[in-house]
Amino acid sequence: MTRGFWWSARGLSLRTNALLALAGVSAAAPVAAGLSGHGGATIVALIAAFVFAEVLGKPWVLPDAPTWRALVPLARQVAWKTAGVLALYGIGAGVAALTGWRPDLPLWLPVAMAVGAALASRAIWRPLPPDFATVIDNAIAGIEGRGTFDPTDGPTPEEAARDAVLRHVADLPDGMPDAEAERAVADAMLRLADDPETALEDFRRLLDQGLVSGTGRHGFILWATDSATLADGRWPQPPAYALNAADEDPGALALFAARAGELLAAHPQAWEAFPTEFAVRRAALLENGVRVNALLRALAKAIRAATPPEFRDGADGSPLPPETRAIRQAERVLARIAPDADDAAALAALATAERRCFMALADILDDRARAGDRRAARLLVLHATRPDVVGWLAGVAPTCRAFDRAAADAELTALFCRRAVSLVREQADHAWDMPVPAELRARALALPAAAEAIADLHALVAPVLEPEGPEA
Repeated sequence: MTRGFWWSARGLSLRTNALLALAGVSAAAPVAAGLSGHGGATIVALIAAFVFAEVLGKPWVLPDAPTWRALVPLARQVAWKTAGVLALYGIGAGVAALTGWRPDLPLWLPVAMAVGAALASRAIWRPLPPDFATVIDNAIAGIEGRGTFDPTDGPTPEEAARDAVLRHVADLPDGMPDAEAERAVADAMLRLADDPETALEDFRRLLDQGLVSGTGRHGFILWATDSATLADGRWPQPPAYALNAADEDPGALALFAARAGELLAAHPQAWEAFPTEFAVRRAALLENGVRVNALLRALAKAIRAATPPEFRDGADGSPLPPETRAIRQAERVLARIAPDADDAAALAALATAERRCFMALADILDDRARAGDRRAARLLVLHATRPDVVGWLAGVAPTCRAFDRAAADAELTALFCRRAVSLVREQADHAWDMPVPAELRARALALPAAAEAIADLHALVAPVLEPEGPEA
């Protein structure tokens, strides 16, 4: 199984169930010792096993220096584990006394159960440092409404949790082996896979601010140029972000050029994930040394060969304008949608679009819909009501344009309203990207067949956009 599987919904569910089962095995060990009537030596061994499990799961409880103050957290854990073992042992002994059932278990079995469960739990789940655990617990509390988060105090709980994970990568210590650095980056990124592009943009912000250690940059380059990362499909342009991580460091640029060249040779069809030829050639103009610049120029040549002619930079070395690139990428996305594709297939194709061409897609579809293309109007409705599009283009989202293009079509209006209702129910702030209530009421009068769907959307947006009621 791939590392991505373990952080998928199914993988997390399997791991959670396994950890719960192992916790049950660990708790059963003192109970079994009490049932069997084993004496003090077994109790001491079980306490040691439980303390071992605690240290294995939270290695930071071990003090850096053997001072009395530093030993207090460890002593507290030992006391709790002792109390827990004695309580569970007492339960087993009590059951044995009441029922007269004393199974003849070997002395080593309860201890082996506790130690084995601890080792298996550690293999299933890597312990989080205290700053991870605290921030993520606070984020979960805020999301569930149990926290006291005030938006005016700073970042949201989700943003704070994401920042803590990324700063852990940024602070990877010098001297860490590359393989460990790559694993640390992979684990961090998979924790942020629910919003991969935001995670990558936030990491780029840390890079631009010079807050990422050399080890963190090397680990990120290794992860971003790994075949598994590219094949995962959730991460937009990881090799392009890797070039940004290399910055102006000759060693990092050499690592990037060598790894990206191998990756492109193995996956030439994934050329869109790589930086542009112009960006790589610009990096080769720096004083990196003959060998490094030769690697970069070879990579730029390979990128040009893999890139379709319409997406190549100019032969004179001039870059393809970003607006032109976005339009051409949007046209490629639309070309993937078959004329008879249903909504699910169309949405799957639209989901392959990168954020930088979201607006270009809306512009193209809007122009076609204005010219009377009903299919383009339907695709515009689907595109404009995708959660990632509205989230990324908040304030300028093409939702109102989609509503306008569906003006004379009850079916399209109802489709828009149903999808818009889901958006607003998921995040109330999206109400600000919806048509104003007066437009909704007018459309309901003009298209009675869509009135019910319009009413559902109106009920959600009117309290936000017309808190004092409709104007007279």
